[in-house]
Amino acid sequence: MRWYELLIDGPEDALEALLQKHPGDAIRGSELRLASESFTDRVLEFLHAQSHHVVFASAAHARELTRAMQDALRLESLREVVEGRFGFKAEAYNPEIGAKIHDALNSGLPDGIMCVDLEKEERHPENKGVELFAPAHDYVYKARGTIVGTPPGILEMNRRLVRLDFVHEEPLELACRPASLPSLEA
Repeated sequence: MRWYELLIDGPEDALEALLQKHPGDAIRGSELRLASESFTDRVLEFLHAQSHHVVFASAAHARELTRAMQDALRLESLREVVEGRFGFKAEAYNPEIGAKIHDALNSGLPDGIMCVDLEKEERHPENKGVELFAPAHDYVYKARGTIVGTPPGILEMNRRLVRLDFVHEEPLELACRPASLPSLEA
């Protein structure tokens, strides 16, 4: 299944209305930790520009969204997302949080995803009773590695880890190729 990155110019409320009116396979760029690709991206981020939005959508949903755009919204660019990758690091001192991180990395992985991680869980019973902010803990869960794959799985994994406390993900790097509106029809 092909997925596309849509760069849409227009007010956020108009985009929200469009996405509400046409629900489907879509992920907002604001839900992900994306790598900046250009100086312009960094300037827009610095200025907190609210007029440009990134939406990732399946081919069918991208086609539907572009057809339904009104005067307030304009498609600035369209790219097919081929694959992506991002690194992550996690460190938790609570067994429940460690289990959540472990499950996010190992259970129910989306299709097309490989989690190349070095996982390490340590218990130090001799440190039992040491306070929360002390340098030694009786439980430490650590994981680090790289997640690679194709959309929509790579987008979902990034969104999944962004939502977890004590996980620090590197920006998602996407390999994209230029596309045009006729390519959505193919």
